[in-house]
Amino acid sequence: MLIVNLGKSLGVALALGLSGELFGLFAHGGAPTWFGGMMPWRSVHLGLAVISVIAILPLFLLREPARQEVAAGTHAPFKIVAGELWARRVFLIPLFIGQISVVMADAAAGIWVSPVLSRNFHLQPDQFAGWMGTLLFGSGVVGAIVGGLSADRGQKSGRRGGLLIGAIVAAAVGVPAALFPIMPSVPLFGVAVGLLVTCGAVTGVVTSVALTVLIPNELRGLCIGAFIAIAGLIGYGLAPTLVAAASGMLGGEAHLAQGLAIVGVVTSAISVIAFTMAMRRAPVSATA
Repeated sequence: MLIVNLGKSLGVALALGLSGELFGLFAHGGAPTWFGGMMPWRSVHLGLAVISVIAILPLFLLREPARQEVAAGTHAPFKIVAGELWARRVFLIPLFIGQISVVMADAAAGIWVSPVLSRNFHLQPDQFAGWMGTLLFGSGVVGAIVGGLSADRGQKSGRRGGLLIGAIVAAAVGVPAALFPIMPSVPLFGVAVGLLVTCGAVTGVVTSVALTVLIPNELRGLCIGAFIAIAGLIGYGLAPTLVAAASGMLGGEAHLAQGLAIVGVVTSAISVIAFTMAMRRAPVSATA
């Protein structure tokens, strides 16, 4: 799980870093001729798409490992699998809500961090893309390591749902960190963003470990896939809209930073409550 989340952190960091570098290159006429003379920001999207397609190809070389800790059987009918999931709803629903709330806070931050730096701190993309990408990667690495260690320690504590303690603490720390848009200086802005991303990486690893340890093997792929799909749809689909709506209610685009802070704080607070509920309702083992 640590390796997977390190890859995610590297991807997010490279996306921002490469976007800034490619934008600067394409803005000065450096785009390939087969891009058709598109606007620089459109050329950046196309360039990243080409890189992503190449990076995805090695996935076709992966093989399915042998499954262990099976409750209903690896070839159980969907009705049986759905029943197994439904039987664990008191644990899975708050766990879903907790992680989705964290993704919403992180997605809102990731999407709006550049506009805030441009509008509130008057920085151009090529002035912050490098250090921001490095910050996001470093925070993701630290968060993934801390998340893995906290999950291991929590599981060894013997407490019911103990491996979720790290997620609860990280979500709680993420509440004040979500105030990064209204920080008075760029250094404080960067520290708060880094802390928020670190907390998000911690909860991501802990949630993945919880699904791996506390859910039967035949359900893990479905659960993790559902987490990724639902969290992505809601986090990246709803969070940016909520920020725009909040800033609109405050008076317009000039209040983007305040709207982003409100959405981040509220979603982070919800995640604390949800993870706490999930910990109290966690199953004793994967097959219990």
